[in-house]
Amino acid sequence: GSGLVQCGVNILFFWSWSGGGSLVFVRPEFGSPPTTRKSGGDEKDRVHHSIGFICNQAVVGTDDGCLLLFKDHTLDATIKAHSSAILTISSSNGSLASGCGDGVVKVWRSSHQSGSGNVTLCCVTSFDVVNLSLGFASIRSAITNLCLASESQKMLVGTASNEIWEVRLPIESGKGPTCTTCTGDEEEDSLIQATPIVQGHHGDQSIGLSVNPTMSTYATVAGDAMLREW
Repeated sequence: GSGLVQCGVNILFFWSWSGGGSLVFVRPEFGSPPTTRKSGGDEKDRVHHSIGFICNQAVVGTDDGCLLLFKDHTLDATIKAHSSAILTISSSNGSLASGCGDGVVKVWRSSHQSGSGNVTLCCVTSFDVVNLSLGFASIRSAITNLCLASESQKMLVGTASNEIWEVRLPIESGKGPTCTTCTGDEEEDSLIQATPIVQGHHGDQSIGLSVNPTMSTYATVAGDAMLREW
């Protein structure tokens, strides 16, 4: 694509290239008047923690566990996805993974609403990293980083305890969405294969995780001012 999306505390900007070669931004459209949140306040007052893309539409994770699906820069749908803040999103090849502060990861695929044809998200599998620990228990299970593989069958998961997990998902590559639940409340931990690879950093919480697209390596960064390649 040719645009950027920036998020933060009371910040959500959609950037694009102008004719003069510079970047310009527009603010999102939340409707008029803005939609009211169940917890009080307007949509525009959310803390926006994370961003991904699916079907060329931006998906933004919020502090109250919602995924905001945008068409261009206009809010198209709000999906209650998690029970706590969505700290990280990773998208790849028509799938999207979201991770939250209580240790739950969910994988989503696009689905079209009958009648309107609008794009929505369908949860195809989910798991709780606490239930995968198997003697390697997370001290802090908040999901800080996700990196979804291009075939959407594997991912790397980073936690606030600096563990890095390689997770194999029970999803067939190339197939359309088979919803476990479109509310995302059910988990399939028994079908997930997970291996703790390493405890990546010791000085502070890891804040970045990225896989090399052409080699069997990945990199992590953390608050200990270290960048490590694995």
